[in-house]
Amino acid sequence: IQKIYLGIVVNALNQDTTWRTLDIQGKQMITHVHPLLTNKQYTLVQFMIETGKKHQIRIQAKEHQFPLYGDSKYGSFIPKKTYSLHAWKLIFPKERPQDLPLEIIAPLSQNFISTLFVLFTPSELAKIQNTDIY
Repeated sequence: IQKIYLGIVVNALNQDTTWRTLDIQGKQMITHVHPLLTNKQYTLVQFMIETGKKHQIRIQAKEHQFPLYGDSKYGSFIPKKTYSLHAWKLIFPKERPQDLPLEIIAPLSQNFISTLFVLFTPSELAKIQNTDIY
């Protein structure tokens, strides 16, 4: 099962990368990072986790100087009631039970969408308008 998250990070992330770090028990955490939309201050990111450690994306985002927007516990200087991370999509293998779809998408919350409209201009958001993000 592929687990894909959407997040808004502080700072401009301009290229795909893979974050490989160790958790506090010394076990490897692997996250594939794909920027979808960026400006000088923020980036909408698609995260695909290969490992599933507790707070993996939050920890790695902080360690790579791209804290999640609003995540004051893990490095963001912009405290909010919630941080901008959304468990967006599950993709199942081709060989799966017949009644299980290939993918399940969780729509973005109104709070996440509102944050996008605060941090990105309408012309920036137009670049992702024809995607299945929102």
